[in-house]
Amino acid sequence: MSRAPEQPRDPLRWCAALALVFWLACLPHLTAVPHAYFDEVHYLPAARELLALDEFTNREHPPFAKQLLALSVLVIDDTPLGWRVLPVVAGTAALFASMRALWFATLSRFATPAGDGSGAPAEPLSRLKACGGEWGGNLRSAWFRGGPR
Repeated sequence: MSRAPEQPRDPLRWCAALALVFWLACLPHLTAVPHAYFDEVHYLPAARELLALDEFTNREHPPFAKQLLALSVLVIDDTPLGWRVLPVVAGTAALFASMRALWFATLSRFATPAGDGSGAPAEPLSRLKACGGEWGGNLRSAWFRGGPR
């Protein structure tokens, strides 16, 4: 009788711990710059317009960031801390979600693009080749060429 294949352990706690460390590392720096900088210069006036229910003038940027800033300003305050707390929470959630997605895509606890030295993640692509036959091979060759041609 053959043994069951070894099942990799889910690194959920490591993903949560790394996301928490990232969040805690960001917190002391939220008020380091006392004025609006980078995209905040554009997003803050739009968030303030949303809160005042004025005409929505800045339509060329995605609305989610403006809505997130408006909620943060409404809940906390119109200060640098209020501008940045919820975006950092959203960034932490995105980091956690991307680590979980990488785990589910590769089932590799290490999950690194080091692969076979070529710079491409070898494990997921070799699985595609093994499972997908010619399709997996075409995908792998497209990956190394820099995209489909």
